[in-house]
Amino acid sequence: MIKDELEKLHYQVIQPSLEQARCQAGPMLRSCTPGTFDPFPVLSTLFQEQMEMRKYELANIAESIDCQSQGMTLDEMDRLIMNMNTGSSGNDPFKNYVRPVDFGKTGYKVFNGYQWVELSEQATIHMDDSFGQEIQVYAEDPATGYRLRIFDDPSTPGIELAESTYDMFPDEMDHLHKGTFNNKIPEPESRFAYWEDPYYQTIKKGVGVGGIVTGALEYRHVGELIPGVSLENNIGWYTNKKGKVRGLFRQRTGPGPGLHKIGARNALKRAKVYKTIGRRLFVVSAGFSIYEITEAHYNADANKWGVTGKAALDITMGVIGLTNPIGWVISGTYFIGDAFGWWGDWGKSAAQQEAEAEALRQQRLYNQYLMEITHDREFMIELEKTNRQELLENAMPVKDNTELHNPRLIKEIMNN
Repeated sequence: MIKDELEKLHYQVIQPSLEQARCQAGPMLRSCTPGTFDPFPVLSTLFQEQMEMRKYELANIAESIDCQSQGMTLDEMDRLIMNMNTGSSGNDPFKNYVRPVDFGKTGYKVFNGYQWVELSEQATIHMDDSFGQEIQVYAEDPATGYRLRIFDDPSTPGIELAESTYDMFPDEMDHLHKGTFNNKIPEPESRFAYWEDPYYQTIKKGVGVGGIVTGALEYRHVGELIPGVSLENNIGWYTNKKGKVRGLFRQRTGPGPGLHKIGARNALKRAKVYKTIGRRLFVVSAGFSIYEITEAHYNADANKWGVTGKAALDITMGVIGLTNPIGWVISGTYFIGDAFGWWGDWGKSAAQQEAEAEALRQQRLYNQYLMEITHDREFMIELEKTNRQELLENAMPVKDNTELHNPRLIKEIMNN
């Protein structure tokens, strides 16, 4: 009875496995603070290990249930296998090339010259032995795209020819070359995705951060608020050697204007180093922007003018950041906001926007998958085949999606 086998499954396999898993997880669960640890992953892992240890018992019970569901007992199944082995002629010329898959599965398996390959039940297999002693086998699985063809003489050892591919066979490829495109196949589009290159992005961000930092260090020493006016007549501040901040107006009024002039000039010399570095970083940053403009127009990107406008704005903001401290604040705010995506995607290429949208979609699907499997795990336990299943597999004939083509005389075809 199937009911007896289900009870055996519960009391001999599932219940002992669960109890052993709970005993093994007990010390770990008792050492954790209640509410701070999810015990399900630990219990499920230990439970699966216990089920793996009992997979032979599980295989025997599953085999018995499968036989009873077909209206047979194990003894009747043994007699059926014996009759199939006894009644088979043993003259099947294709048994060395095509067989059914393992017991309990659907589909076929074919020999590709060195190993058996499983095909789905949607596979189409054509077998022909009408060429004298030669056997031809053609197999194609639409589920995976796998294709196989075999030409063999069973009277000689080994397989004469076995080819497999997921695309086209060499002779089919040669025919395509000769018949189309004047012996040429168009090359796929090759475009450097700079937005996906980690080195490109790291260097570009490093240059941007370097420009903001060097500007801060420059204006820490001297801050001239009016561009184009001499240091002596400008307004702003400078920092002396003692680190004290003084106003530039002290060069003209107040006590010791001469000393303030000397202090301001010395501060300007210290700031000049950072000013030079900042301008060189700006040139590198402008080079990145010009490259992105060129790349978008060369590849005829759908948003090439958006890329052009964004790159031109980046260069303009870089120039503003070199003028004075106020421009540095404006420019720094712009580039920081750009790094955090405050200004939107209007300046990104269409290819980059599509790639980011696809990555976001994949991440959402993955997050949804993680939520669904939080307390729902599928145990992938591969059961061992029993001797009875191996005997049944060897005795079972190949059928269904297989065809045996017999040749027809030309005059019969003409008469039809």
